[in-house]
Amino acid sequence: MEDPGGKYSEDAAPVTRPVMTQVDRALSGQPTAYPCCACDGLTIVMLAAAMVWRGDNIVGAVVAETMSGAQSIAFAALESLLAMAAVLVVVGFGALLIFGWRLA
Repeated sequence: MEDPGGKYSEDAAPVTRPVMTQVDRALSGQPTAYPCCACDGLTIVMLAAAMVWRGDNIVGAVVAETMSGAQSIAFAALESLLAMAAVLVVVGFGALLIFGWRLA
């Protein structure tokens, strides 16, 4: 499988190989984590896999991906901005509601 969008450097392993290796290990009972480097050299993508248990049997695997670096900082800043905007909307609505209630 090709590298989606050219996000990973040429010396890094293809994306599907680490994921499938982690899934295979998780299905055999061994949780794993694998770091991949992005082209920009600043972002590290961490892949982790763990098994899903039903009773005493492993029935599946969960794979999670997270990144560090400039992109995650941008996502955190956007999340903070949206949270602050939501708080301001709620406070403004509350102030208008109180003002309208006092007029009535």
